[in-house]
Amino acid sequence: MDPFSVSSSVVSSDNTSSNNSPSALLPAEPARIKRKPIPRKGHKKSRKGCFACKKRKVKCTEQLPQCTQCERLDLDCEYPVMRNIMPAPTNALRTTSTSFNIDDMRFFSHFLLTAYPSLPLNGDQIWMDAAQMAHSYEPLLHAMLALGAAHLTLCTASNYSSQALSHRINAIQGINKLLSRPSFTINDGDAAMGTLLALVFQSTLMPEGMLDFAAMVRGCKSLAPGVVDIQKSSFRSFTRDEHIATFTEMMTGACVSIHTHTKSESLIASIRALAPLCKSVVELDYVASMQKVLQLCSENSITGMHNPLPLYSRFGQMSNEEFVSFTDPKNCVAQIILANFFLIDHCIGEAISSDAEQAVNFRKHVLLIWIEQVAASLPPEYKPYMEWTLDFS
Repeated sequence: MDPFSVSSSVVSSDNTSSNNSPSALLPAEPARIKRKPIPRKGHKKSRKGCFACKKRKVKCTEQLPQCTQCERLDLDCEYPVMRNIMPAPTNALRTTSTSFNIDDMRFFSHFLLTAYPSLPLNGDQIWMDAAQMAHSYEPLLHAMLALGAAHLTLCTASNYSSQALSHRINAIQGINKLLSRPSFTINDGDAAMGTLLALVFQSTLMPEGMLDFAAMVRGCKSLAPGVVDIQKSSFRSFTRDEHIATFTEMMTGACVSIHTHTKSESLIASIRALAPLCKSVVELDYVASMQKVLQLCSENSITGMHNPLPLYSRFGQMSNEEFVSFTDPKNCVAQIILANFFLIDHCIGEAISSDAEQAVNFRKHVLLIWIEQVAASLPPEYKPYMEWTLDFS
């Protein structure tokens, strides 16, 4: 029965006897109901697209640092300067409703006292200020707790590895959500930079974290200017020029040789032997740069001490294909290069660290695990290229 005719077809008991004709038993014709027109779904116009898409009159995906259209066509992707419209209340900045416990308080305290990153150089106050922001940015808070838990695991008899991993996962999920925003405040940028740096340093304390470390460094280096205005950021001393200036001041009058001349020559020869094995420009660049760093360090040159910086920058400059290839565990040459590079950089870091800092620096312990893992994974024909690295470590 047509639902529209139900009410009109109901026959009362008083009229039953007088409506015996067949037509009286038929339902009445339903009243015609005029349907309302279905409104068309309008196109939401956005004025936040990049200049290239506006010029080509195509829809911009508004991704940072480069929209899909410009990435596909290899175009320069520039956005208009937009007035910041992000709300200020802290509720909008919290990404989860995570509850914290007494262990988390211990992790946070340990981070503030001992485990905060050693970069930027002389950055103690920067990290104290960042910690004050953490109550508004859960990705930053989780990253700090992850680093505190990982460091505490190495310097005490307690094992907080599961808590460190849990906080790390929450931090990564939160930073991905934060970086998906269409616009950023200065505090947003500082929180993003602080989160990534804390995750980078946690990676150095993870026995399985060598490739994770490279990926996190790439994340830091890939932060677009639209995310972090470095000149206004609390981390402005982390720029290359500021870092070199601070580094030079710290090293003035110090002996910067990281090993004896004999060892230096042996290591340079070991690194040079990798060149014929290289299969990409990236691999050749790393081998050549490591030789240059070692040569300068053997001459007690401060320039050699900060020369690894461009090699870290390369993580962010590689294309996705280059980075995937360079960090592929099956790429034996790249694995050997990474193991040697991290060892050299660690030795340089030790040269500028105080005795107190070295006493709580567990990176070398984890670095030796990385080196042993690389050596164990290599086919027999590649193992001789790790002999010097294993002996030196």
